[in-house]
Amino acid sequence: MKVWKYTLSVEHAGQRVALRMPKGAKVVHVGVVNDAWSIWVEVDPDAPLVERTFTVIPTGFVDVPEGGVYLGTIIAHGGFVWHVYEIVPQAVASGETRVRMVCKSCGNSHTVSKDATVRWNEFLQKWVIDTIHDQPDCCDICTDTEIEERPIT
Repeated sequence: MKVWKYTLSVEHAGQRVALRMPKGAKVVHVGVVNDAWSIWVEVDPDAPLVERTFTVIPTGFVDVPEGGVYLGTIIAHGGFVWHVYEIVPQAVASGETRVRMVCKSCGNSHTVSKDATVRWNEFLQKWVIDTIHDQPDCCDICTDTEIEERPIT
């Protein structure tokens, strides 16, 4: 086992950040070094890489994300306080089967989309997703408007 450091930044605040790390990695600490927000992770360097999702939220301005597992708090320069969460899908947390959204016609999972509304967040100084609309989904390849869930195996 080794300990690796992953760096986040203020630009990640309120957003989901995907980090690739060895399977089974365990977060052991979050903190700041020279104004760099960091996550220290105990890893097996020989394990296959997997993608994990994290977010950093400010105190009092953004809701704790659904599926968020608290990892630690960062007190940044100027006294701002941020909280680091890993986003764990409910299916993973409960052992349920995870699904992938795919185009019903062509089966592609990388080109399906759904419309959303974003709103300007003055505190974060960036656009934040506000609403995901119920209109039909869309495939960019075959222009079908139907998607379906398929189990991830």
